[in-house]
Amino acid sequence: MTQYYNVSIPVIGSEQVEVEERCFALGAESVTLFDSPARVVALTRTPDVFVDTFSSTESTPVEGWEHDWFSHFDGAELLPGVAIKAFDKALPDSLAASKYVIELDPRDAFGDGLHATTQLCARLCQEIVQIKQPQRVLDVGTGSGVLAIWLSLLGVPDIEGFDIEPLSVEKATQNCVRNGCPSIRISEGDIHTYSSQTPYDLVVANVLTSIVESSLDQLIALVAPGGQLVLSGIGAQWESEMLALLDLKGLNIQKKLELDGWLGIHCSL
Repeated sequence: MTQYYNVSIPVIGSEQVEVEERCFALGAESVTLFDSPARVVALTRTPDVFVDTFSSTESTPVEGWEHDWFSHFDGAELLPGVAIKAFDKALPDSLAASKYVIELDPRDAFGDGLHATTQLCARLCQEIVQIKQPQRVLDVGTGSGVLAIWLSLLGVPDIEGFDIEPLSVEKATQNCVRNGCPSIRISEGDIHTYSSQTPYDLVVANVLTSIVESSLDQLIALVAPGGQLVLSGIGAQWESEMLALLDLKGLNIQKKLELDGWLGIHCSL
């Protein structure tokens, strides 16, 4: 059995998002922010990498982390009227009136779909679907598959997603079937090498700032002429640099949102 560790990294409040972003870049399975005392806790299989990178860092082994965390997760709101629930638990009364319900198995480290960057993407995707009605969509770094599922519930008929992690592909596929969206096609792939003979009306990439920067040309190549590109996973501290890069690449900024120190950006070609 793989051993996981919680690595606790003390931070000053303004550093939290930057440290969170670095943790993901170092390979954290998940990252949790705490205010008292201010710290970032990264779940990882390679704690030495984090201890060597950050000062005053502590790591402790975690036994059965996925089952312990999952036992406390019942559900939460992705967007107003859109709930995410544990697949084998009843929806909490506070979310009973939700128009949409997405069922996930969040026991593995691919997220419960409630991170700020996922919420930003979900909101931007909803607006794009309502106005542009894209027919063919790609979800880059699909994780749990929650955004692909959300797009399907919004009525998009042709959806693909990929992730570099084989286990993510397996779990996202299971989640798609669980939500009555078996036609969503999830595959294993790397954004730096992924290609498609047919471009997409909408490409959604909820990935790290560094990955956006290094793969922006590949992402643009996947978007059909006049199509839409949604980017998130971008720390708000990189806003000016990112907007300058997008402008340099000839992208038109349609909308920019910020939540909890993270950006979501809707561009068009």
